[in-house]
Order: sequence, then C-alpha cells, then structure tokens
Amino acid sequence: MEIPNDAIKTQAQQIISRNFNLPELSIGDFEKFREALKDKIEDLLHHDFEKLLWVLYRVDVSESRANQLLAEHPDKPAEVLADLVIERQIQKYHSRINYKSNPNDDRDKDLLM
Repeated sequence: MEIPNDAIKTQAQQIISRNFNLPELSIGDFEKFREALKDKIEDLLHHDFEKLLWVLYRVDVSESRANQLLAEHPDKPAEVLADLVIERQIQKYHSRINYKSNPNDDRDKDLLM
C-alpha cells in the first residue's frame, strides 16, 4: 500500500477515526494509526461483525474487492480490510479534489438563477 502525503493522511485519519471510533493518534505516525485500525477491525471481526459490516458499507469499501483480497489472504483479514478502508478514503479525497468546482468554469452558467 502506498503511503499518502501528509494532507491526505490527516484527512484519512480523521475520517477513519470517526467511523471506527478510534482515538486520534499522532498524525505523523501513519503506521501506528494503521496498526490501531487493524486492531479495531480484528476486535470487530470477533466481537461485533454486524457493526464491522455496517462501517465498511458506510465507508463504501468495495464488497467484491474485499472478497477477492480476503480470498487471496485468508490469514490476515484485519490487515486486508484496514488497507481497503484507507485506500477507499484516499480515493474519496482525490475524487473531492478532482471534482471540486472551478470558480472560473462557466459550463453550467445557464443553470444559475
């Protein structure tokens, strides 16, 4: 998994922390955060599977991709799911940046009132 830049790490950590009810850990230590997320997912796998599924749905992790990677790595499901959650949050960040409206873009000017 590629480690994102600091701005993306900060955004991803904050959102994931809220979704998984994690304490906000040091932004500078992304691996420590990743380990805490893996531990939380491991706990949910064993103690509250329904909640895990709900959070994965809410975060919008691809079910087919999760199934594929879990089949390829059945010995480390928490790690696979943690990486998928982080990856999805980074994708969302890039989408928001890429699709942010350009104030000089007048393509939809006729729709304004």
